Amino acid sequence: MQDDAGILGMNEAATGGDRPLLVAKPHGFARVFVTLLPVAALVGAAVFFARQEAVLAWLCLGAAAVCAAIAPPILVHRVTVYADRIEQRRLFGTRRLRFDEITRVRLGAGRSMGTTPQMGVKLFGAGTKIGLGMVRDSANVYAFVAPLIVPRIAVRLDREIDENGSVKFGKLSAQADGLVTAKGLLPWHIVGSFSFGPAGARVLPINHPELTVTVPNTTDNVATLEWIVASRTASFFENIKETAAERGISEEQLLQALERRLPAGDTFGMPEQDETFGRHLCTLPPMRFLGIGFRRGKYGLYEGGIVAGRKRIAVGDCESAAYQVVSQYYEGAYVGTFRTLTLRSRSRVKIAFTSSRAEAETFCDAVLGRFMPPLVEEHLRRIQSGETIAYGKAKLSLDTLAIGRKVIPISELRGINDDQGSLFFWTDLNAKPAGSITLATPNALVLHRILHQTIYPPA
Repeated sequence: MQDDAGILGMNEAATGGDRPLLVAKPHGFARVFVTLLPVAALVGAAVFFARQEAVLAWLCLGAAAVCAAIAPPILVHRVTVYADRIEQRRLFGTRRLRFDEITRVRLGAGRSMGTTPQMGVKLFGAGTKIGLGMVRDSANVYAFVAPLIVPRIAVRLDREIDENGSVKFGKLSAQADGLVTAKGLLPWHIVGSFSFGPAGARVLPINHPELTVTVPNTTDNVATLEWIVASRTASFFENIKETAAERGISEEQLLQALERRLPAGDTFGMPEQDETFGRHLCTLPPMRFLGIGFRRGKYGLYEGGIVAGRKRIAVGDCESAAYQVVSQYYEGAYVGTFRTLTLRSRSRVKIAFTSSRAEAETFCDAVLGRFMPPLVEEHLRRIQSGETIAYGKAKLSLDTLAIGRKVIPISELRGINDDQGSLFFWTDLNAKPAGSITLATPNALVLHRILHQTIYPPA
């Protein structure tokens, strides 16, 4: 991880006019490579001509011509961001788009090893297309321009929902009362969160794993959908009291009426009420293929705990939780994302499963939403009382984080992130991570949340 300003040539002092806020160029190695490649091909052609190997010599000349044609566009290419527009310099001319002219944002597919949907983003508007894929650290470039572009498009689309009745996002349709999917209507307040990964942009309904929907990353304006959902959900809860009063019912009755409009949440054979754990929240749907397979779910989440066959763990009895997400690739191509969730109780009961299905992400989110807050609160209380807690090879105390023999003052931590099943700690964002642990470590996710609250305290 490197400092964005150093990579991108960001001018923090620039605030408007024609002074660029950011200038992004192709990677230096790529520019050197495309410059030397035609030279190398010409040298090869000369050598083969000297050896009187005409076929190989002409092949080298052809390669040199192709490389010479490719080199100039890469050498002159750059993307420049100003206060009110973005420009892309090309071999023949410059493309310009004002931020208020951009009508569509299209993310990259992100299905190859080492890529993310934020790489290869394309911007469309006024008959012009600007691509960010050829510049160095294109994901950071998009992260810089997204706040300047996405909210504008989202506001316009939000207005279209009210004026036209609906706006389509691929196989999803956003309407005034919620998202319409192939599985039914999801009211705005039921859409819990979004995730963007190689599989696509995933909509995670609260406590409804069976209603999980995945939209391809390359769907136009899917990046704005998260903003629209957040805005609509906030408006819903702001207006719910007024709406309930107009209809002569209570807020709880209005919420219940909206719940009834949801497709019925399938319990997959699990009881709707548990004597110990209370009301059923959701069940991980069993594996089926073409409608053939198990009909009864094995893992059920209740208000007070989780049930897996004869194994049961109460929320208050959970000693550790581990959640690891790893994307799998075959010869560089994405094949699936595997999620492993492991819960252990103080009475040594263990519940664990691994799944690559879309529903598993929503189910794991729901389980962690019930089990993580008490664990984080307990660990924070122990640390504040002076205790040192071990998380595998990492040990956290009130003032320090020790990873193996390396001791890092908490005040020196600058970042923390998880990637491909590991948790990384940074003291210098322009250097290598100071250390890491695997997320399969019990309570590694608790450590992540505690340090995240420390480094990025809520406003």
